[in-house]
Amino acid sequence: MTVSPEHHVLVVDGYEGAEYAPIYNFLNIGDIHSCEPWLYKYCLRENIKKRLTAHRQK
Repeated sequence: MTVSPEHHVLVVDGYEGAEYAPIYNFLNIGDIHSCEPWLYKYCLRENIKKRLTAHRQK
């Protein structure tokens, strides 16, 4: 995965997005908003751990 500073998006290499059809003609083919938790699960896990530790130290 890389970040496109020009477009302000995360680029997933090798992903075509064809398995995600447009939703109500609102989201484009390949929009992966529903996959974000899967893509960011390790970052989310670490963030949650840090927040819980900080909360417990109060």
